[in-house]
Amino acid sequence: MAGVPGAGMTATMRVECPHQIERPVMRQEWRDLLFVSGRVDADVLRTLLPVGLEVDEFDGSGWISYVPFTMRDIAFGPLPPVPYLGTFPEVNIRTYVHHQGVPYVWFFSLDIPRVLPVAVAKTAFALPYRWAKVDHTVDDRSVTTTTRRRFGDAHAATAATLGGEVVPDELDVFLTARWGLLAATRGSIVEAKIHHEPWQLRSAELVEFEEHLSQSAGIPSWVPERVRFSDGLPVTIDRPRRVGARVRS
Repeated sequence: MAGVPGAGMTATMRVECPHQIERPVMRQEWRDLLFVSGRVDADVLRTLLPVGLEVDEFDGSGWISYVPFTMRDIAFGPLPPVPYLGTFPEVNIRTYVHHQGVPYVWFFSLDIPRVLPVAVAKTAFALPYRWAKVDHTVDDRSVTTTTRRRFGDAHAATAATLGGEVVPDELDVFLTARWGLLAATRGSIVEAKIHHEPWQLRSAELVEFEEHLSQSAGIPSWVPERVRFSDGLPVTIDRPRRVGARVRS
């Protein structure tokens, strides 16, 4: 599918996944996702990223998102889902970058209530997982999430009412149609491609938003500008691969 143009976009976006993953290293389901997004000055974000990654901008701004959801039925390769440890609530703080013209998600933190998956994910994918107490409750009309890290005082409490389906606009595509993530090891930038069907999004409206997770990563306070919800979908993830050297700033 052709890229979706947008005012200020700096990487070509695709509504549908542009690749297949024949032998995924991991399978999982992402369910009951709330996407809360707002602007953050791109120059501020650049100071928090490894040299060589470019901030992806929309409408002249960098963007940050707070995304609580339920991770469900993690499975490795062809094996069946991991019982108990493979299902848990998660809250991530992310921004949007591009590298060599390809758009990605960059995670500042991923908070989950399971110790073993924290250790595995940090080792396998070099992602900044944090051990936290997380509660994520969803019904037909609302979603409520609370998070508090086991170490330090970073926390969040949010609630939103849910509406009907929406047709994604350019900003929705920019914030959700990301088909890979980047992470940094000591000497490399690594990519993990992901594959899933296009998002089915619903409208949502915040009734509570207290978020102090992003500030712990050095991100200044920000104001939610776009809120969306998705019932979720199954996802496959490719094995990580090196896409560049990490240059120290």
